[in-house]
Amino acid sequence: EADVMMLLDHPNIVTVYDAGETKGRYFMAMEYVHGTDVAEISHRYRQKNLPMSVECACSIMVPVLRALDYAHNARSKSGKHLGIVHRDVTPSNIFISLNGQIKLGDFGVAKLLGIEQWTMLGSLKGKLRYLSPEQVIGNPPEPSFDLWAASISLYELLAGHKVFLGENELDTMLQIKGVKLPKLRKVNKVVPKELGRIIQKALHKKASKRYPTAKELLQDLESFLGSNFLEQQALVNAIKAPL
Repeated sequence: EADVMMLLDHPNIVTVYDAGETKGRYFMAMEYVHGTDVAEISHRYRQKNLPMSVECACSIMVPVLRALDYAHNARSKSGKHLGIVHRDVTPSNIFISLNGQIKLGDFGVAKLLGIEQWTMLGSLKGKLRYLSPEQVIGNPPEPSFDLWAASISLYELLAGHKVFLGENELDTMLQIKGVKLPKLRKVNKVVPKELGRIIQKALHKKASKRYPTAKELLQDLESFLGSNFLEQQALVNAIKAPL
């Protein structure tokens, strides 16, 4: 994880300052994000049977997509494209500081496609409910895995409940493979049509009809938000408001 994260330098990615070994034990010195994670915030909303506001949810996901766009296009010092795929973009790995800064962390299962060889062994990384249909059938890692997970996370924030909750792991995987999510506007009527269209495209059953890059999904979300994008303190206030 340290080897991956020390290659990255972005305001929306948790910084690793140092890593090594001492007295036979490995260590990693990393940035402490004083705040909480999106999973905890989402849990509080669900306890009150409330979906997150459109502005708040999208203002959380925009920085995450900025981080993914950067990571997916990261290169080594020699200029080699690393092909980083996070593979665990889930609410518990999206951190919000007390001043409203969003950070994507835990690159512990990230894959450097430009360096490593992919194998089926141990290929199902990340939390099961956020895996893409292509992941559950064992396809090689690719950036689309991260876009799917980010989009599912956004869907859950706006729907106010978790999705792909099977009775067991196999049932959950079959649900993911089938991709029968109800349109978001049927679940939450306050979601604008344009945002519903964006998320529907991001979670299309056919990978070829989804957004091909984080940048393109990011551009559509930023265009949708426009001046409604919540700056850091406004985001903190929006998160706290109903809780």
